[in-house]
Amino acid sequence: MIHYVKGDATRPDTRTGVLLCHVVNDIRAWGAGFTRAVTARWPHVEEAYRAAGLRLGETQIVAAARNVYVANICAQAGLASALERTPLRYDALQAGLLYAAGWCDGTGFSAHMPKLGAGLAGGDWSRIELLIKAAFGRCPRPVWVYAL
Repeated sequence: MIHYVKGDATRPDTRTGVLLCHVVNDIRAWGAGFTRAVTARWPHVEEAYRAAGLRLGETQIVAAARNVYVANICAQAGLASALERTPLRYDALQAGLLYAAGWCDGTGFSAHMPKLGAGLAGGDWSRIELLIKAAFGRCPRPVWVYAL
């Protein structure tokens, strides 16, 4: 159900619809980690995120290009610091993944993502992987997870 591939998640096979999922924070800070790659390809996705003012657990889906949508999953409380090394909030990520899975199920798109939440957000990938499997378990299409 989860397929791991090497490559750039911002350059998926777009012959079928793609929902590119990633984690954003709740303070409108953008420009580090995977968001840099998103902005390099689709600057308007950053603009939409900044305008939305998402709260933890909310997901914004933005049309990026033909057959490509981006899911900004707000699952990071602020930024990592000496006091808060893991700003990822698993309950918010779970809510976002369920929303994304429902969207994919309704549109026939497939989900693509980096190892979301496991980088700057400080999450544990084995735990995140379980959330992905639970959310997308009923979807007929595989989930594609990219590593550069």
